[in-house]
Amino acid sequence: MKNFGITVLVILGLLALVLVGMGVRSCSIAQNHVYKSMENAVISYDEYQDIYGTCKQLNADLGVIKETPDNDPQFSQFSKAQRINTIKQNLNRWIAEYNAKSKHIDKKWWKSSELPYELSTNLFSNY
Repeated sequence: MKNFGITVLVILGLLALVLVGMGVRSCSIAQNHVYKSMENAVISYDEYQDIYGTCKQLNADLGVIKETPDNDPQFSQFSKAQRINTIKQNLNRWIAEYNAKSKHIDKKWWKSSELPYELSTNLFSNY
């Protein structure tokens, strides 16, 4: 009976060590997740700002191209219409990327409240 009691205590001791080890590992995983989430939050925040800034710049470029006379030397290789079309395509691509990222469940929370949830071409006056 004495050997049985010792065996049970040893087994319970090993089980306790395993449970403590699993608990420590779980805390480490949770801590790593929080660290990565904060790191991703900063990256996502900057990413939204950059994309929105790019869209605003493309809108400004579009305004400049539209105001430029058709006979300007810069239109010798590519016509004014081609340049406008290219800028609009770029703007559409950036708008689509911004909107796609806004729908990501883990990224949409890390956006400045000053930025719109989604972008559309209607937000850009020169489109």
